[in-house]
Amino acid sequence: MMIFRRISGRHFGMRAVLGTTIACASYGCTQAASSVTAGALSVAVTGLPAGTNASVTVIGPNGLRSDVVASTTLTGLAAGTCTIQASTVIVGADAYEPSIKSQQVSISGGATVSFAEQYTVVAATLQVLITGLPADVLYLAPPPTLTVTVTPGVHVVARIQYSHPESSLTVTVDGVYITQGAQGYDGSVPLIADRPGLLRVFLKGSEANTAVPDVRVRLYAGALVTNTYTIRAPTLAVPTTIVEADGTKSWNLALPEHLLQPGQRLLIDVDPAALVPLATRANLSYPNSGAPQVLNVVGNVAYNLTFVPIVISTDGTTGDITTGGIPDFTNSVKLLHPVWNITASVHAPFTFTGGALGL
Repeated sequence: MMIFRRISGRHFGMRAVLGTTIACASYGCTQAASSVTAGALSVAVTGLPAGTNASVTVIGPNGLRSDVVASTTLTGLAAGTCTIQASTVIVGADAYEPSIKSQQVSISGGATVSFAEQYTVVAATLQVLITGLPADVLYLAPPPTLTVTVTPGVHVVARIQYSHPESSLTVTVDGVYITQGAQGYDGSVPLIADRPGLLRVFLKGSEANTAVPDVRVRLYAGALVTNTYTIRAPTLAVPTTIVEADGTKSWNLALPEHLLQPGQRLLIDVDPAALVPLATRANLSYPNSGAPQVLNVVGNVAYNLTFVPIVISTDGTTGDITTGGIPDFTNSVKLLHPVWNITASVHAPFTFTGGALGL
């Protein structure tokens, strides 16, 4: 016996009815029609700083496209193949690269597929290549400043090619001293603390030239640089002979009294920016070792002077020295000699009886 069901007032044969229950009276059985069960995809994202969105995209059947920014589970997916794509994430100056950039997974009904994406930070790298430099010879690198752009996760190479300017000129530091009134070329006269001085740097060129190098002066207290000065060239050439009497033939710097203290150290560099073409860059420092030199500064130095007026017995004349006139004499002494603190007194007159003095 065949049973027909009535749907919406119309009769249909058995083959026209889909997804319904069919009763088989002649055999006494029932059958359930097949149905599709959805699948799921679990995506785990690790390695990114807290609060940073990932860059993961899931592309699947039936037009599926889902952007995943953090660990999540996508449900209700149709059975089939899904493509998972991941991109670099930039956080500040750092680039985070995914361990898997692209992978396909199969989704089946009723099952959950797991996918793990691990991000790792990749720092930018800069490689500087310098070529063409022999020892102790001046080479120039055009341009003097090279600017490169560093991108996270990218290896950048900066190339610096030096070239020789073909100069035969050499410059040396022939002498350096500080004078407070009197000084030897070797700087052997001690300096008095708390008294100003004049630094003189004597450069010597190997041949006639038009070089105008700067001189950098650095003063140290222990290992600490306390003061840095730049002395511009006083003339339009480095002298080929040393002339102490000519102040324009040396690089000069006035030093205030507070800089001249016991333990003070001095370091001088010629042409520190390497702007002057030279055959060699040796002997451009003082001391030549490149280590700061301790200045010979003495403190708490006091000189006791006693002035003795002389009386000439033949005519009664007396030396013109009185207590009130002592500053005039001591000031002259300070200007000519390494003397700063003077204690002076006037002695009782001395009578000379040997006749007229040949003054």
